[in-house]
Amino acid sequence: MGMTVEMVDKLGPHFPNPLKDPQDRQYSEVLSKKVDVAGELDYVYKAITLTRQKLKGRVPLFGFCGAPWTLLCYMVEGGGSKLFAKIKTWIYKYPDASKDLLQKIAEVCVEYLALQVKAGAQVGNWPEHIQALSLIPTAHSGL
Repeated sequence: MGMTVEMVDKLGPHFPNPLKDPQDRQYSEVLSKKVDVAGELDYVYKAITLTRQKLKGRVPLFGFCGAPWTLLCYMVEGGGSKLFAKIKTWIYKYPDASKDLLQKIAEVCVEYLALQVKAGAQVGNWPEHIQALSLIPTAHSGL
């Protein structure tokens, strides 16, 4: 989506330049960017296909994507958080910008997951997976 993310040892995903507010140039760039999910993440789909072939059906290969809310938290907080103070402030101060960003993230996530399935990832059928998928439209309904 255009933001830099780094994997930091023992910390996990880290955004060195998190979003500050909707007037942040980066916010506008994220919202306006036409994300080529298939092209930019082609290596993921190739890895899924190769892994699925190597597994030969012995065990399932599940796809994964962070939930839109989780990704928004990282984009604003800069990484993991115990208190989520920045994102709480963000959604309180900028409800419309929050909805717009969640919508954008959700659209990218849906395409990312669909392409994982197309590449060979399997989908669980447990109730919590179905419930998690149902959270994606939250971006439409408000916060």
